[in-house]
Amino acid sequence: MKKLKNILASEENKIFAIRRCVIFLLSLIGLIFFLLSYTTGYYTFGEMNSLLILTLIIASLLSVAVSVIATKKATGEGILTMLTFFITALLIASAALLLGDRMEGIGFTVLTQFDAGRGGEEACYLSFVSMGSFLIAGIVNIVGSFSPSFRKREAMTQ
Repeated sequence: MKKLKNILASEENKIFAIRRCVIFLLSLIGLIFFLLSYTTGYYTFGEMNSLLILTLIIASLLSVAVSVIATKKATGEGILTMLTFFITALLIASAALLLGDRMEGIGFTVLTQFDAGRGGEEACYLSFVSMGSFLIAGIVNIVGSFSPSFRKREAMTQ
């Protein structure tokens, strides 16, 4: 707890940590809805890209946690910029892979009602929420990287 107070000592670090917490929470919400989409019985976990998507989501959550810890200890050139790019790439890749996995289900259950009534529609809607939260987290991360406090922190570490 004392280390966290030291990290959050300056105002820029507080803004950065709040932004990272929002990204972490959105990613966690996306993970929960991603896992809930398998409870309808329409999709089976382990098929298609589900393990890769889960790995990317967990990697993004860990990267966000590392970036909050690295705020105080960042001494290398551009380490926070690289972490921002890495987190954004993981989130966007997760959303894109999830959309690719759900494309057939969207066509069969949402658009044409060909396979309706077997849980596919609910699984697709849960996946839409998951994809949306990943994309919003990525957008928050991109927009946050253009803030003056982020640039000031990068200038201090170089």
